[in-house]
Amino acid sequence: MTKKIFFLTFIFLFAFIGSVQAETLASVLSGKILLQVEANGEAWYVNPENNERYFLNRPADAFQIMRDLGLGVSNENFDAWQGTAPARLGGKIILKVEDLGKAYYISPDDNELHYLGRPADAFDVMRGEGLGVTNLSLGTITVAEGYDVEAIEVTPPTAPEAPADEEEDENVEEGDVEEEEGSSEESEEEIEEEVLVSGTSVSGEISENTTWTLANSPYLIIDTLKIIENKKLTIEPGVAVEIYSGEGIADLGGISIIVSGTLEAQGTAENRINFAGNDSESGQEDWGAIEVINGGKLKFDYVDIENASTAVYGVNASNIEILNSVIKNNLNGVYLNCSATLEHNLIEDNNIGVVMANNTVSARDTGDYKNFNWLARFYYNTVTNNTGEDTVSSGIKFFDIKTSSYRFELGYNEIKNNTNGLLYKDTSIYSGIKVEYNNIFDNVNYAVYVDTVGSDLALEANWWGDAVSSNIDEMIFDYYDVAYDLAQVDYRPFKLAPIDL
Repeated sequence: MTKKIFFLTFIFLFAFIGSVQAETLASVLSGKILLQVEANGEAWYVNPENNERYFLNRPADAFQIMRDLGLGVSNENFDAWQGTAPARLGGKIILKVEDLGKAYYISPDDNELHYLGRPADAFDVMRGEGLGVTNLSLGTITVAEGYDVEAIEVTPPTAPEAPADEEEDENVEEGDVEEEEGSSEESEEEIEEEVLVSGTSVSGEISENTTWTLANSPYLIIDTLKIIENKKLTIEPGVAVEIYSGEGIADLGGISIIVSGTLEAQGTAENRINFAGNDSESGQEDWGAIEVINGGKLKFDYVDIENASTAVYGVNASNIEILNSVIKNNLNGVYLNCSATLEHNLIEDNNIGVVMANNTVSARDTGDYKNFNWLARFYYNTVTNNTGEDTVSSGIKFFDIKTSSYRFELGYNEIKNNTNGLLYKDTSIYSGIKVEYNNIFDNVNYAVYVDTVGSDLALEANWWGDAVSSNIDEMIFDYYDVAYDLAQVDYRPFKLAPIDL
């Protein structure tokens, strides 16, 4: 807010107090956010329900107060507004009760909706929508019980003395405002620094059984978080987990969650759990990974994971279970070198949807846990739009599989619109891989891309989007395409119609 705006607002309210009775000023400013220009830019919200003011303090406090005062609204009503709320709701805060309780502030001036997704967003709204106010005017508005601040002494409302010289008084006031604006800017810088560590910030170790609650959501992971062996982190339905960008762990691509114990996040269809980068415009590789190692366990149900280098990285885990979840907009969706069950998930818009591998290790794994005969099951999933500029981009990638003791089963999945449907890379043993009863079609380059040697590769009983053998041959890159140096795909017999999933 510029000096000019502060000055004009100051003059306006100074004159306005003479024409409006003290008891009605609160109703005039109902629903507005007020900035105390004669102090340090402290912010207050005038609740239209009672016309009392609430001190907003730091961004995390502002965020929580705004959510506490929210009015529930259904998705149907919210969508019908098309970005502009009814005039009767001007100045109020609404919560989408069917969409994780997402909060919005409705500007009383134009009824525009402002999203309060995280403390930083609440802070931006507070500053962007704030109206400058003098101590004199602010003192006429009752403070809500429990929402005062002892450090601020509000000047009682008294009639101002008329200035001896109007021009001189105006210059003095402008100077005062200029000085206070400097204080406000200093306060804003301090608050912006606090955002990184305020709210429910977490990092370090989970060294005792812990539950993350919806009431304390969102959880802001500001540095790598470790769940140690034999300890469990439980996440309640509806919780949002935001991972900050940062150096973190280099080989994982950033700040990460390392699971040597148990991570259990079981949402519901109505209250999903979300893991994402903290930037609302995050892209792939905004943060590292959820890495499960040392015999750790992961159990996800109705969980969404976005913006990671690798959403879930399972290496030497005792078990990973991911159900009814959405894994999207990551560099790699899921990377598996362990026992796992993935069912009824949507894996989309990643560079590679799923990687299944044998010989991958983690620098953080102690090697104490051993499982030499594990099975990864992948059923009833949709793998789509996993694309990238390179030829290895694919829906599902089998990588470095050189033993049959590690087994992979894929059935009743829909694998479509990826750069390549299935990719076989640096793999020489296929007897432990079973791929049947899947719909594999409409992939950009190939339904199957073989970039490895070895014995014949069985891919029988799948639907390829076509019932003509010669057309299916064109969808497969293998032995016949590069001087007979590659493994050969045996896809016969194949399904003549799509498989009912």
